[in-house]
Amino acid sequence: MMPKLSSLWSNVPTTCLAWAGHNHLLAGQGQAVLLVDKQGKVRDRLEVFRGSTVHGMVEDKSDKGRWVVTGAKSCMVIRVVEDKLCEEVQETVVMDWIMHCLVLDTVYLLTAHNRLVVVERDLSSRNSNTVANSGPCILYSGLLVETTSDLPMVLAGTVTGEVLVWRSDTGEEVNRLSGHDGVIFSVNYDSKTGVICTTSDDRSARLYRVTFTNLGKSEHRSMAEWSMATITFVHSLYGHVARVFRSLLSDRSVMTVGEDGKLINWDLETGQMLRSCLANSGAAVWSLARMGEVVVTGGGDGSIYRWEMGGRVAECVGGRVLIVGEEGELVSYNTDLPATACW
Repeated sequence: MMPKLSSLWSNVPTTCLAWAGHNHLLAGQGQAVLLVDKQGKVRDRLEVFRGSTVHGMVEDKSDKGRWVVTGAKSCMVIRVVEDKLCEEVQETVVMDWIMHCLVLDTVYLLTAHNRLVVVERDLSSRNSNTVANSGPCILYSGLLVETTSDLPMVLAGTVTGEVLVWRSDTGEEVNRLSGHDGVIFSVNYDSKTGVICTTSDDRSARLYRVTFTNLGKSEHRSMAEWSMATITFVHSLYGHVARVFRSLLSDRSVMTVGEDGKLINWDLETGQMLRSCLANSGAAVWSLARMGEVVVTGGGDGSIYRWEMGGRVAECVGGRVLIVGEEGELVSYNTDLPATACW
C-alpha cells in the first residue's frame, strides 16, 4: 500500500491575500491556504487543491466565515472556525479557468473565455451561463460587481489591453475601456469613489471614473444605471519598471504592486506618486490586502509584509523604523522601536 505523503514545508509565492475578520489573514500559497494571526504566526494550513494554485478567496456575504477559494479551473469551499480552517465542500473542477468569483445567494464565476457561470452554493451543479454579445475572447483578469439585481456587472480584462464592461443579464456590452499596451493583470472598482483601476503588462496602472446619471450615494447600482453611466479616463500611473500585478483603492489613494517588488501609493485626485518603497525584500509582489490602516503584501518569495499606514508609512531601514508623513516629510526616526513593518 502506497503511504500517504504530506508537505511539511514549502516556499512558493503568496498569490492571494484576504482578511478574515479583524484577527486573521488568509494567504494563498501554492495549493494551500494559510491562516495567519495578527502577530504573523501561522495558525493552520489547509491543502485545498490537488494541482491548481490558489488565486482567489472570496467570503460568502450571507454566511460570515465561509469562503470560496478558486485557482485555475478549481474551486472549493472552506470555513474559518476560530484558529482552524475546515473543508466544507471538496474541490470542484469547472470547464474553464476562473478569473473572478462573487458569492451572494449563489456563486458567480467569470471564466477565461468571457463567460459568466452560475453555480449552486455547494458547487454541486451549474444553473446557467452567459456570454458577452461581443463574442468570446481571452481574459487575463476580471471583476464581478454586485448590483441591485440578482446578477452582477462584468468588467473583463482582456489579453488585448481592453476592459469590456457588460451586463450579465443580457450579455450587452455597455462600455469598453482602452489605453493599455499590454494584457490586463487586474481590474479593481471602488463603489464609494466610483473609480476603476486597471493594471497591466505595460508597467502602468490607469484610473477611470464612473459617473452615474442618478447621483445618489447607493453602494450598489442597477444594471440600467450601469448601462447609462459614463466612464471617463482620469490618470495614467507610471512608476513601476516591470509588470504591475495588483491595485488597492481607498478613499484618497490607490496602491499598486508588481514584478519590480515596489509598493507605490498614488494620490487618487492628482495621480501623483505619494511614496514608493521596496516591499518583500525586493521579490515580485503578487498580492495585497487592506483592513483599516493595515496593508499586507504577498511576495514571490513566500513572504508576507505588514505595513501600518494610518496617514503615515512605516518602513524598515537598516534595522530601524522610518516613519514618513502624508507629504513625504520625515516625522520620526526611533531606534528603540522594533521593526514591525514586516512579518
